[in-house]
Amino acid sequence: SDVQRAKENVYKLKAAVDLPDAREDKTYTVDLTVRANQNLVGANNEVFARQGDAINPFDYKTLSRRYLFFNANKDSHLVVIDQWIESTSRSTLITTTAIESEERRRELTRKYGVPIHEAAALLVRRFQLSSVPAIAYQDGRLLRNEVRAAE
Repeated sequence: SDVQRAKENVYKLKAAVDLPDAREDKTYTVDLTVRANQNLVGANNEVFARQGDAINPFDYKTLSRRYLFFNANKDSHLVVIDQWIESTSRSTLITTTAIESEERRRELTRKYGVPIHEAAALLVRRFQLSSVPAIAYQDGRLLRNEVRAAE
């Protein structure tokens, strides 16, 4: 049917972010500090940052989650994701490519017991991700990225 064909074509679309496979293991940190382009006002109308001030989001918010970025269509990436999930709690799973079929999405959601999110280009840019699988988490006032080569 036309509806079934349209549904299948949705899964063939590329996600906005298609990162290459990591060729080697590496770890690096990212400073998420930005400069305010205007005065920033809080809920009670108090100015908490003036235009030009450097603002680090980790001064205001702590990340308790770990963000796992991977290609959900590659079993080699799932092996790495499984290892990270075993050694960490509170993970958010993010695929950098559209999942190839509705069956695969259901299978992965059932396996991990959580939804698989699709990566947003802005998030990938801010986290400075260049290859997957990768795990990102807070390390003091920095974001730490660990990339692992998938066999």
